[in-house]
Amino acid sequence: MGLTRKYLPGTYQVREEEQQAFFQHLSGDRQCIALVGGAGTGKTNLMCHLTESLLGTHVPLFFNAPELDQDIIKTIQGDFNWVFSPQLTPKEVLDRLSSIAASLGKKVVIMIEAIDEAPRQLFAHELNSLLMRIRDYASIVVCVSCKSIEWGRFGQISGNPSQLTLHTQPSRKPDGSEASPESIVRLEEMRPGLQGRMLNAYRKTFSLSGRSTNALDSFCRLPVNLRIVAEVYQGRDLPDSIDESSLLEAYLRRRTSGMDQEVATNVLAAVAKAIFEKDRSTTRPETYGEAWSIEESDLREQLGLKPSEKLPPELFARDLLVRTGSTIGATRVAFYLGSLRDFVLAVLSLKLPNMNLDDFRTFIPILLSSPTGQWCLAWYSGVAKHSHRDALLEHADARAIQFVETYELAIDRNFPALRDVLEPFSMGAGACGQVQTGRVRSGPRGYTGVVA
Repeated sequence: MGLTRKYLPGTYQVREEEQQAFFQHLSGDRQCIALVGGAGTGKTNLMCHLTESLLGTHVPLFFNAPELDQDIIKTIQGDFNWVFSPQLTPKEVLDRLSSIAASLGKKVVIMIEAIDEAPRQLFAHELNSLLMRIRDYASIVVCVSCKSIEWGRFGQISGNPSQLTLHTQPSRKPDGSEASPESIVRLEEMRPGLQGRMLNAYRKTFSLSGRSTNALDSFCRLPVNLRIVAEVYQGRDLPDSIDESSLLEAYLRRRTSGMDQEVATNVLAAVAKAIFEKDRSTTRPETYGEAWSIEESDLREQLGLKPSEKLPPELFARDLLVRTGSTIGATRVAFYLGSLRDFVLAVLSLKLPNMNLDDFRTFIPILLSSPTGQWCLAWYSGVAKHSHRDALLEHADARAIQFVETYELAIDRNFPALRDVLEPFSMGAGACGQVQTGRVRSGPRGYTGVVA
């Protein structure tokens, strides 16, 4: 796959704080470590690099959760079938791993990448069982990675705190004080020094030339955005500015190269539309991750697929779509990149840029009625034409004024004496006096302000 692989060792630059935190947890008595971060923050690359770093000092076993087709312990048993009998019980498998660790004087570290993307319906329960079993084996440690928006999905099992929660939460002394912090390594945007080293590495690997600008640096704070820029501009000068819509369109063309691009684009547009419509009709998704995905059975029904027809497997192999689990065990389909989902929904599915002003104004409340629509609108506000941006600001101003008027009415009717006691200290101020135009703006991630 060349330069389309997720992990490119030549471009990786050590995330010193995160790596140090990982090894501090590993050197202690923690038996589970979690790498948690938003989409595109570099979890996969850190997991792969940590696995490489463990070679020689420990015994790392790496598993990609989306590819697990059976129980984790059974998978380990299969990988060691030359020394592990297929008749071994789970306890006997862990006994063997513990014996290997003891003979080498090392720890066995089971690395499980992208637990939120595991399609197996029972995966969360299997992970819970594994973490419960390893409590008897101090030399076995499990490290998982998970998107921030999906982390809460693994917090409970059958209404009780999960083993993942119990293993990673801060440990306490008998007097209740904290003995050790949570064993969660949280990934965010790149710090400037790391970003500069990453850009230099990408220049070499992707033959990029030209200078870096403030606009480019701002856009590439997320590792995934730097990767998108590098793939699109491979062998060329870096851009002075970023047109995110054109960039994602070019990225999509590259990722679907060799496929029937019209079919691929139409399928992605249909998937985005199906996720949006399903999200609008759902009163309360279990997690935000489920709001931005759809059960595969529902998707197949909406796309009119026959039982023998499959969603194009290339869309999953090329990291455009992913299959994930859910709180009820059903397999769901989502976009691998949130920004690509927003682009596809805004431009290819809903065709927002082509809407006249009146139609766009009418459609704003529809978009704001669901998390998927809100994020789509947030993305679109950064690339929208001026008339559409003005309409967004007008809508925000109107909703802000409505909020303040409702607030003042509630105070006047129920607690008039509190006007000069509680913020916003609105005694004598009209509703419009409480709305500051500067508080409703188009920011780095697009539409911000009072929009509900």
